[in-house]
Amino acid sequence: MAPRRLDPHNSPREAIAWALARLQEASRKSLSAIAAETNYNMSTVSRVTAIQATVSAEAVKAYVRSCGQPPDEWVKLYKLAKSVESAEDAERFAVSLHALCTTALLPEHTQRLSDTHALAASWTTTDTRQSQDSAQPQDTGQPQQEPNPRHNTGQPRRERPAASTPAPEPQAEPEPQPQAGAKPAPGAGAGPAGAGAALDTPAPTSGTSVPGETKGPSSGTGEAPSTSTRKRNDGAPPAARGVPQRRRPRRRTVVTGGVISLALIAGITIWATQYEASSDDSRSSATQSSGPNTADVPEDPSLKRLREARAEKDKPWRVGVKANQPGLSQEKGGEWVGADIEYARTITKALGITGEPEFIAMGTNEREKKLNKGTVDMFVGTYGISPEREKGDGKDRPAVRFAGPYFTTPQRMIVERFPGTDYARINGVRETVNSDIDLPDKTSVCVVKGSTGEKYWNENYPEKPPEETLSDYKACVDRLSGEIDAVLSDSVILREYEKTKPDKLKVSLYSFGDDEEYGIGLAKASAGLHREVCKAMKNTLEAREKIFSPLAKDGERLPEAKEMSRCQPQP
Repeated sequence: MAPRRLDPHNSPREAIAWALARLQEASRKSLSAIAAETNYNMSTVSRVTAIQATVSAEAVKAYVRSCGQPPDEWVKLYKLAKSVESAEDAERFAVSLHALCTTALLPEHTQRLSDTHALAASWTTTDTRQSQDSAQPQDTGQPQQEPNPRHNTGQPRRERPAASTPAPEPQAEPEPQPQAGAKPAPGAGAGPAGAGAALDTPAPTSGTSVPGETKGPSSGTGEAPSTSTRKRNDGAPPAARGVPQRRRPRRRTVVTGGVISLALIAGITIWATQYEASSDDSRSSATQSSGPNTADVPEDPSLKRLREARAEKDKPWRVGVKANQPGLSQEKGGEWVGADIEYARTITKALGITGEPEFIAMGTNEREKKLNKGTVDMFVGTYGISPEREKGDGKDRPAVRFAGPYFTTPQRMIVERFPGTDYARINGVRETVNSDIDLPDKTSVCVVKGSTGEKYWNENYPEKPPEETLSDYKACVDRLSGEIDAVLSDSVILREYEKTKPDKLKVSLYSFGDDEEYGIGLAKASAGLHREVCKAMKNTLEAREKIFSPLAKDGERLPEAKEMSRCQPQP
C-alpha cells in the first residue's frame, strides 16, 4: 500500500514538510541532484520532507539553498513546527508559512494556505501532538534508507503499527442457574473473566446476568496501546469490556480467585511504589534505594566520600576541569573562573558541601582514567555524553557515568581570518569556508585527542588524517597562524576563542555532525553519587540559567529537567 500524500492541514510539522516538498518541485531538481549538490546522502535529503524523521538544521539549510531560496526563515519555521501547542502559536505559524511560501513564488500551491485562520484551526493541540508522536514518514518519492552517520540526528525510527479492527462487543446472554451439587464450569473461579471479574463488579441478585457498564479503551486486538495514548497503570486492572457480570460462585472458588487478584494488584502496587521512589527527587537516598537498579547503593564508596566531604574530613571535594578554555574554564591569577567553574561550585554546594572544591586540570584524553582511579570525584568541563564513553573500550578507556545533560552545543570549526576580510585563509590563500565541506583538499586540520571532533573527522575523512592531534584546544588554536588551517570543536568553545582575537580568528557559519550534550562525569561505580548529583542538578536549574544563558547564542540551549536523559529512572 502506498503511503498517503502530505496534507498541510494535518499538523504544523506536516505543513512545513509539505511546503519543503513543493519547494523541491518548484526548483525542478531531483532528490538525487540535491543530495549530490549538498554533499548529504539520499536518506538525509529525503527525510527533510518527512513528518516524524527530523534532520539537523544544517541539512534543512543545505536543502533549501539547493532549491534556490534563502534558508534562514525556512529553518526557523522547521524548528518552530515542533513547538506549536496553543491556538496563538498555530495562528502565527500559519501566517508565517503562508508569507514564506508566497515569497518563494509558489502561487499554485499557496492557495491551500491562504485561509490561515482555518488552517490554524485545523491544528488543535491534541491533533498536533498526536500527529507529531504517531505520524509516519510520508511519501517523498524515495525509499527510506538508513541515515548516514555523518548527519545522523540520533532519532529512533518507529515501526508502523499493524492495522487492526476492534472486535465487536459480545452480547450479554443469560447464564444458566447451576444445579445443586453441580461443579462450576472450568475457568469460572479464576482468571480475569472468572473470579477477578466477580470481585470487580457487584453480583446480580437474580439468575439473569447484567452486562458490565464499565467501558474501557480496549481495541479488541490484545495489543498494547500506542505511545501517544499510553497512560501509567495505577495498579487496578480495567474491567473487561462487554463481559457479562456473573452470579457469585461458590465460597471456595471466590477465595481462590480473590487471592490471585489481590496478589496481582499487590505486585503491581509494589512495582509502582518502587518506580515512584526512584524518580522522586525530593526523597532521601535511603528511600530511593528501594527503587530499581539501586541494589549497590548501601555499599557504594562514592557516598562515603560524599559524607566525608560534607563533614570536611580527609580531603576536599575534587572536581576535574578543563584548562585554557576562555569563558568556560580558565585559571587567572591563581583563581579558577568561567561558566563551568561556577556551575561546578553550584553543584558542589547543592550536594551539601560547604567548602570550596579543589579544581584539578586535566586533558580530554585522561578524564575517564582519573575518574575511575578516584583522582577526582566528578568532572565538569565540556564533557560530551556519548555511548562510547559510557561503555568504555575495555582497554585504555574505562566506562563512566554521566549526569545531565546541562548544556547542548553544535559542532563547528575555527579558521584563521584573511587579513581585513570576512574570508578564511587556507594555505595562505583567501577561501570561502562556511563548513567542513568547503575545506580544500590540502587543508591541515588540528583536533584534540579523544574529542568528538577527532571522531567526526576520522569517520568522514579517513583518507585525510588530521595534521595534529593534541591534548589541548588552546594548543590547536595557537597554531592558526600559518601552521594549521582549521580546528574542529564545539561551537561554544570556539566562539570564546574567537572573542580573544576577533580580527584574526573566524568561526564557521554552519555546524556539522550531531550536537554535543555536556554532562557531569562520574566513575562507573558511583551509582549512589550519580543520584545525588542528578538531584542537585534539578534543584539548581535557575542558577544554571544565569550561568550559561550568556553563552547560548547560536544553536546552544539549556535542556529542561525532563530532557536530562541521564538522570531519568531506568527500567
